[in-house]
Amino acid sequence: PTQRSPFIGSVDRATGRMAKVGGLYLDYAKLTYYDGTKLLFAAALVPVFGGYAGAFTWGFVGLTAFSWLYAPFLFNPYQF
Repeated sequence: PTQRSPFIGSVDRATGRMAKVGGLYLDYAKLTYYDGTKLLFAAALVPVFGGYAGAFTWGFVGLTAFSWLYAPFLFNPYQF
């Protein structure tokens, strides 16, 4: 059996504030920061070790790294 996790944590009904911060969003944000940084670092190492790719390829790698690093701010339920 699986346990359902809240997306953004739990809210205190009396005050309307977050009682417990956590949930699936923070797991998602952590993974996208890690993978985006890893991809950016690996892409920076390719020219250092003599690798070469066309501008089209670098454009797609840059777009992917940018989207992974920017997406947690765009889809942010906490609005910080």
